[in-house]
Amino acid sequence: MAGSKTTVNFTPEAMPRVPPGLCPNCDAGMKLPTPAATISSNVTSSTSSTPSTTSTPSTTGTPTSPSTATSSTSSTTTTSTSNNEPYAQVLKIAGAHKEKRYQDALELIRHDLCIKKINIDVRLEFEPDNPMDVNAIVAKACVNGKWTDLGTIPKLKIRKVTKAIRNNKLTKVKFQRPPYSEAVRDGIYPITWTCSLVLIKMGKWDGDSSHYVYNEDLSNLH
Repeated sequence: MAGSKTTVNFTPEAMPRVPPGLCPNCDAGMKLPTPAATISSNVTSSTSSTPSTTSTPSTTGTPTSPSTATSSTSSTTTTSTSNNEPYAQVLKIAGAHKEKRYQDALELIRHDLCIKKINIDVRLEFEPDNPMDVNAIVAKACVNGKWTDLGTIPKLKIRKVTKAIRNNKLTKVKFQRPPYSEAVRDGIYPITWTCSLVLIKMGKWDGDSSHYVYNEDLSNLH
């Protein structure tokens, strides 16, 4: 609703570790390891009706256990499993280099994460009164007890992040690593702070929206 804000809060504790080198442009996201207690229920069936007696290493990084399902249930099991497994997506916050308040916040966050070794809560918030885009999603962090803007979700990822939030599929968000410096041409300083976030949802991520335009009508996006 115009003029209102919708906030999605997450806590960083018990967050699965995501490798620093995870490609931020991987549309479907990286499949995260499945907890050992639930592995047996997430195994896809083999092409044989005879139970297998050996475990097969998974090429996706998720261990598998002996399969006893028949080939007739293979496609159903695969679809159900992919929709109920966590997938990580890394994205770099947009606009963080353009405002001093963003830079100040990122510098404090880096200090807290690297020096004080404390967790920093992160949340995403719709910003329908954003002057550039009514669909803007702002990333905020709790700095010194106050929620502070860090920047926005990149334009090409707005549709899929919006969809994940609306469908209650987005479960966790955290910093991929402490804010880092980079050289930019249009920043407020030659060297500025920026950051990347890890977003985790249940099921594979949709692809980026290369044709997204600002203020696009997303009311029917589900």
